[in-house]
Amino acid sequence: MLDPVPHGSGMQVTLRPRGIGRLFQAAFLAVWLGGWAMGEWFALGLFVAGLEGALGPGAVPESFRASLGLAVSRGEAPMVLLIVVPWLVLWTLGGALALGQALLLLVGREVVRWSPEALEIERYALTRLSSRRLEPAAIHAFSFARGALVVRKHGRSIAVARLGTAVERSELATRLETWHRGFGGRALRSPEDPPCPGYQVSRDDTGAFTLVPGMSNRWLATSLLAFVASGFFAMLGFTALDASTWELLGACFALGLPGSLAAGGAIWLIAVRESWHPRSGTLEIRRRGFGHSWGRTITPLRLELRGNSDSDGDLHWTLFAHGAERTQRLASAIHDSAVPESLGEWLSERTGVAVEFTGRAGALRKAA
Repeated sequence: MLDPVPHGSGMQVTLRPRGIGRLFQAAFLAVWLGGWAMGEWFALGLFVAGLEGALGPGAVPESFRASLGLAVSRGEAPMVLLIVVPWLVLWTLGGALALGQALLLLVGREVVRWSPEALEIERYALTRLSSRRLEPAAIHAFSFARGALVVRKHGRSIAVARLGTAVERSELATRLETWHRGFGGRALRSPEDPPCPGYQVSRDDTGAFTLVPGMSNRWLATSLLAFVASGFFAMLGFTALDASTWELLGACFALGLPGSLAAGGAIWLIAVRESWHPRSGTLEIRRRGFGHSWGRTITPLRLELRGNSDSDGDLHWTLFAHGAERTQRLASAIHDSAVPESLGEWLSERTGVAVEFTGRAGALRKAA
């Protein structure tokens, strides 16, 4: 059972790993980290070999280069570095996250404090992994997602507790809900506040509210498309060095075409801006870019939040706007419904159209 202790002007609980299931998860992560270490060593070897190929012999200490046993020519070096540098960065980050999770499952602890000033959440393994501080006025509600206790804050779900037993997390949720009700329950937001991070609220020429998805929602897709495009064009450049006319034409089709499509997609995401204009019973979606503007109106508007499970058991949440002639997907998320649900609520308040909860979303709402 949960055992809160006084801390300053509030209370504190400490949750630790429980159950034999965590040992199996930690064992799986340990095996994965073994493969990760081999991949990290190989990627590091390619990076060093590519660096030496680009800068010339002697750029890397002989003892280090010999231990890796890899060699890259000067002509191959740019291509190798183009591929291996992003790989090395992402692979290193993934290994660090997996190691932190394994340590959390074995020797970790979560410290949760609540007081009149704030809700504080800290996670520790061998050292402190994270720390969050939330003011009571910013908290909307507490709920559970995949067994973890989470707090809803302006369209974002933040994990409060993953460790401990299900009974301990349930008891903690009850205590935190009682604590939060002492501040007046759900926080009230200003009409100018965005429904969730990554969106901006403004007013158009008529004074009506407008919602603008920010660039933060597109940066990952833009970066990936730009990286793919640069890879295709780099390969095309190296192929063109010693290619005949027919080989060059084939390379332009096989490498230049997908590279151009990826580059075009990245430019589109950067140049085109979208805005949502809710009106009574309708939703207009406008786009502006390349010196032009165009749009479409969804009417009569019907909002649907659908929850479906895929073959792996992952729960997908999708917000749709249905009209007489078209259906527009507005937002989607995996496991956490915070963003599509908050967007649906914001649109519902300004269009007068209630959100329909279908699939798993409807079942979970009825159960609540």
